[in-house]
Amino acid sequence: PIGLLNMAALACFFMLRAVEASLMLFASVMINTAEMLVTVELPVTKTDPRALGCKRTWGCLCSSGLPSGCPYHAALQQQQRLRDLFGE
Repeated sequence: PIGLLNMAALACFFMLRAVEASLMLFASVMINTAEMLVTVELPVTKTDPRALGCKRTWGCLCSSGLPSGCPYHAALQQQQRLRDLFGE
């Protein structure tokens, strides 16, 4: 897996099951750098993990002191890692 720790952080914060996390597309994750927010399009049913229709957003949690990471920075790092490996 590419960026396992980043994906684990995103899966935990967005409450993703393994199938949902593994099917997540690059285009399903929107990052707002001005407001430091990450929004993920999530499936609306358990039986069809590709039926995207629900959006959830998390902001930067770095100032909260959580030892488990920050969903915004995990998404930002994962996006950069994928761009470095596969290009735009």
